[in-house]
Amino acid sequence: MDIKDIVEKYKAEDSKFFEYIGRLVDKKVQEGKWDKGIDDESEDLTQMLIYEYATSLEKITKGKVSAKFVVDKLSSQMGKMRYGEYKKGLDEDVTYDNVPVTSKEYTEMCRVKSNFGAHAPTYMEDGKEKCAIVLFDNSQQYDYNGKPVTLTGIDLSNLSDVRGTAFHEWSHIMEKCFIKASDLKKEDIIYEEGDSTYINACLSPDLTMEEYKDYIANVDNLLQSDEEVMFGGISTIEINERKSPNRRIMHNQISEGATELLSRLVMKEVGDEVIDPTRYENKVKFVEKVFKSKGIDEAVATYVTDSRALTRELEDKKINGQSLLHYSSRHLDFLGNVEGTLARDILSKGAEPEILEDVKGKLMEFWKTHPESTIADRGVVFNEIIDSLPVELSKPARRTLVQAISYPDRDRLFKQALDREFPVKEEKPRIAEDVKGSAKRLALGRSGKDVKEVSAEVRDAYVGKEETKEEKHQVESEELE
Repeated sequence: MDIKDIVEKYKAEDSKFFEYIGRLVDKKVQEGKWDKGIDDESEDLTQMLIYEYATSLEKITKGKVSAKFVVDKLSSQMGKMRYGEYKKGLDEDVTYDNVPVTSKEYTEMCRVKSNFGAHAPTYMEDGKEKCAIVLFDNSQQYDYNGKPVTLTGIDLSNLSDVRGTAFHEWSHIMEKCFIKASDLKKEDIIYEEGDSTYINACLSPDLTMEEYKDYIANVDNLLQSDEEVMFGGISTIEINERKSPNRRIMHNQISEGATELLSRLVMKEVGDEVIDPTRYENKVKFVEKVFKSKGIDEAVATYVTDSRALTRELEDKKINGQSLLHYSSRHLDFLGNVEGTLARDILSKGAEPEILEDVKGKLMEFWKTHPESTIADRGVVFNEIIDSLPVELSKPARRTLVQAISYPDRDRLFKQALDREFPVKEEKPRIAEDVKGSAKRLALGRSGKDVKEVSAEVRDAYVGKEETKEEKHQVESEELE
């Protein structure tokens, strides 16, 4: 990958800010925490990508969020940045599902048995939670039980693939916010509906059910403390002992849609094409509708500084007598749950995976030809699918199949409800920047009032903790000389 021309362009247009990012990257590389690039031809890759991501978010939010704020937040929260794979001798402190990310077991779990293109597990560093990002290389070969296999990943020789993946993963960092518990209300953290309790705070997925229940029971005490509560995008953890007595239910599809939308907006800003526009398609469309109703600039600014505010807004809106947030999460989770239920039932009885693909093909063809269907139509395709299976479906799987067949009707009603709740605002044209040259933009746009105006308490959680005010002022003064 040759990025020299792009790097030279950024150096010529915005040398001081580009060099500021370069020095930050060099420091992280020297500490053994980040990779500078993939190879000798891409040694400025991380610097270039961070510059593109930060300056694009500044433009997308019309200056409500500064590029420097973005850089500082990434620097504070991104503990590792790797290309290809995690590094032995440097990354053993990162684990996933209690397995070190440098181990053979991790590789087989995530890149042989699962299809990870990238990963961003969290870990603790100096008492703070950090994110360890890796973009896997899909050209790597691996000996699995004596047979050579190609590991999953992305095409690291394709700049569009690298950009889109990095921007998506970095957006998972930007969506996090830390707020003092004493500044919160109980409903910011816990929401109850029917027999479900939803936890809006970002907690470890490795907690036991008892630990989740203890957290819920002790929220009132938490609100009296000076502890910080982390929120991770528009995602929730559902505890429902009737529906799922032994495990929590994670609802993160809206967050995945939001981070993918941010990635696509940045890709458009830098003039690049999205590799797979069907990725998270329904989730992206949902979030885009919500964001456009608020104004893209305003919504993105809120999402990267105080995502909790958007969570609460969606939670307070009602649709069919239910919280819009949780109704939408269940709808966006629906197809994945259908596939999971049918897969477990069909494959557990010895059927080949191709059978499941055949069922999915029949469903998709029916949805395409019957956007609106009658009970008789649905009965015909149900019998066709049942008759084609070499195994007998269980009652729960048959109920799931019935629900899946009527998905277009379900989806149409969902979209109609969204249209009522989120009428789209007309986007005002963005005013082109009237100032070129990084010195003035560093002095004003990237360290001035726009940062203070957007969630100052959240910004403080990310910026300036590793430097004294005097050191921070000295750094910025040096950049302006």
